[in-house]
Amino acid sequence: MENNFSFVPMTKADLPQLAQYAAAAFSVKQLQEKPWTKAKSLQHLQENFNPHYSWTIKLNHQIIGGAVGLPVTFQGGTELFIDTLVISKPHRSQGVGTKFLDFLEQETQKKGLVGFILLSNPKLPSYNWYHHLGFKTTGWVELSKKFTSQS
Repeated sequence: MENNFSFVPMTKADLPQLAQYAAAAFSVKQLQEKPWTKAKSLQHLQENFNPHYSWTIKLNHQIIGGAVGLPVTFQGGTELFIDTLVISKPHRSQGVGTKFLDFLEQETQKKGLVGFILLSNPKLPSYNWYHHLGFKTTGWVELSKKFTSQS
């Protein structure tokens, strides 16, 4: 595992680099969906960015990943909804993500949050990684409805 990485609060200026990694990570053929472009990824990150709950992973002062999150409250308390968590491909499977989630857990507990919540696709390797780290599948299922255009 690389030793010179740090976890730094994210700024809006960091979003384009994270968008590049997100576009690459979520445009894989396993999903068989429209590919994420960097522009769409950036728009998504800008819409969900909360500077109090978003951090970057830096290696030698270069961004190699990060997470955009926001607090959400349910009956069990307030949790960190991890909207996007991404690590650049060359830096995956080196323990950086596990250390990063440990850091996020400590930081969010300091803010009084009680856990994490996120969406993951079973077709992606990250799905099994999350389970390995103790995430549980809930009874909730994501539902989506696309609008039809009206004349």
